[in-house]
Amino acid sequence: MDTDMTKNGNRRVAVENAGTKAYAETLREIEASGRCPFCIENLLRWHPEGILRKGAHWFLIRNQFKYKEAEQHFVLVSLVHAENFSDLPPEAMGETLEFFRFVQDEFGIPYGGIALRFGEPAKTGATVSHLHFHIIKPYDPETSGFEPARFRIGGRTRT
Repeated sequence: MDTDMTKNGNRRVAVENAGTKAYAETLREIEASGRCPFCIENLLRWHPEGILRKGAHWFLIRNQFKYKEAEQHFVLVSLVHAENFSDLPPEAMGETLEFFRFVQDEFGIPYGGIALRFGEPAKTGATVSHLHFHIIKPYDPETSGFEPARFRIGGRTRT
């Protein structure tokens, strides 16, 4: 049975870490459902764009709440519900390189960054307690009004 807590005792989502009001609203809906939004059986409920590519251990989606400073923002999500590296088989990490190369080639991303949080979202700043990488291409620094994309690590106080 689904609850708002994971098997590791973490909350499935951390609404307080949402970067926008719209994302916080979606996270509240997810929290009320007691389901993990990144588990494959629940994904389309909150992410109607669907999966861009699926492998043996990971699947790739666009971040529907991309950082405002990101020109492109993808999320590489563990196919199984994993909250820590110990939840994954060793070969899962090798497959991530294939996905990173795919994103660069398929979407023409010549520069960017990759980030990951693990463990309790309330302490890491994550919004979802399910291992996922962020693949972020910021706007060109030569663009007028350029702001760098920032990936926060560390939680906020829950209100």
